[in-house]
Amino acid sequence: MKQLAIIGSGSWGTALAMALAPRFDRVLLWAHEAELVAEMRTSRINNTYLPGFLLARNIEPTSSFEQALVGTDCVLGVM
Repeated sequence: MKQLAIIGSGSWGTALAMALAPRFDRVLLWAHEAELVAEMRTSRINNTYLPGFLLARNIEPTSSFEQALVGTDCVLGVM
């Protein structure tokens, strides 16, 4: 399973997650704000930084830095 972790879920990190999602089985999108992660998990949209764009099913928002890195093949820092 190919897994990508994107550290930073602002507009650029979210856009990169969406663009790269077809190339990976799993994309973990890390955000520091637990509220933002909860909202993205529920609505499948990052309304704060990139409203109007639905996250692909294989994009998994997380606020756990450790979870984002476990088993990851590639880490992309977008801060």
